[in-house]
Amino acid sequence: MGIVPEGATVTAVPGNCAPRTLDGDWVEEPTGAPRYRCELPLWVAEKQTVTFPFQLRIDTVVPRASGKITLMHPYAATQPLAFDPNAGNNTAKLVLNPTG
Repeated sequence: MGIVPEGATVTAVPGNCAPRTLDGDWVEEPTGAPRYRCELPLWVAEKQTVTFPFQLRIDTVVPRASGKITLMHPYAATQPLAFDPNAGNNTAKLVLNPTG
């Protein structure tokens, strides 16, 4: 799950990602949503890299605007991933304008 930083608009979305509201409800238009849910391949190995090539437009410069990317269970966000021994590292910040 990814939350778009304040001041930015998503202009291109990978095919395996769907737009959502901040509450997680469906959004019809593929671009411009505040949140996205992306599907991973069935298996991702420890050293494997998976990319989601989004394109963003910065509409308003917001100093240190941040969103986040979170790896979570595909069907129940509160359910832990059984194979993951360290759930504490499943979220990363997405920061725009880091020195602004």
